[in-house]
Amino acid sequence: MAFVGWLGFVALVLVFGNPWATRFWASHPLGGGVLGFPAWSLRAAAGAAPSSPEVGRTVRTVLLVVVVGVLLYLTARSLRARPARLGVVLMVWPAIVVAAGFAGLLAALVVDTGLQSFPTGSAAGVLTEMGNGVAYGFWVGWLPAVLAALLGRPPAGIVAGHGHPG
Repeated sequence: MAFVGWLGFVALVLVFGNPWATRFWASHPLGGGVLGFPAWSLRAAAGAAPSSPEVGRTVRTVLLVVVVGVLLYLTARSLRARPARLGVVLMVWPAIVVAAGFAGLLAALVVDTGLQSFPTGSAAGVLTEMGNGVAYGFWVGWLPAVLAALLGRPPAGIVAGHGHPG
């Protein structure tokens, strides 16, 4: 369940965070900063200067994927009974929202203080990054949650398609 949700989330990060989509979302009134939040760049990883904004955004994307994966894993491990499909959605979606906000907070603290990539420099800037992460998790987190509910293993004791223990 958690792995399927995480793979769905990684796919969304790859789609929405690629440089072409990021440029599109930056000019789009609905997508603005929300869907372009996981902006990554292969050029940044290939040797850009450590203070470039591309490196900071790529670090933020890596933190986003790692933190979401860890929180989904811990959430799935903490459950004794496996929830039904709606329970999976109601568990995975908020976990993605919280993890994306935490990743935004970590990125703002680590990247801003270490690489000086984000022009924040204040508590308001850090909270803005965290808010952007929460907004991204809210707007895209439902899709990995639905994928986890539909493609994840069914709850123990429930025959797939019947919904009743048997």
